[in-house]
Amino acid sequence: MPLEIHEHRPGPETPEYFARVLRDSPEARQALEQALESDDTRILEGIFNARPVAMLLARRQGEGWRLEWLVVHPATRGRGVGAETLRWAAALLQPLEVPDALRELGARAGIPE
Repeated sequence: MPLEIHEHRPGPETPEYFARVLRDSPEARQALEQALESDDTRILEGIFNARPVAMLLARRQGEGWRLEWLVVHPATRGRGVGAETLRWAAALLQPLEVPDALRELGARAGIPE
C-alpha cells in the first residue's frame, strides 16, 4: 500500500490521533496542542496501512507558511516518508519557509532554498 498524504482537520482528538507518531517527540506534541488554539495552523498527515506515520505542522507567516514540525514515526524513518510529506506541503502551502534544520530534507524533496 502506498503512502497517502492528506490535510488533517484539527480538532480536540488530534493529539491522541497522532500519539504514536509523536511518542518520541513531546516538544512536537506540545507544539501541536498549542497550534490547535490558532486558526493559522495547517496539519498534513502521512498515512500508511490506514495509520498515521507522519505529521507536518505549518503556521501562517505573512503571505505564506512556515514549517514548524515534521515528525515521522520511528518505524518508517529512512523510507522517504518525511521527504514525500514535505514535497506535498510545499505544493499545498505556498510559499513554504523551511527551517535550516530541514533544508537538507527539503533539498531531497526538491524544494529550492
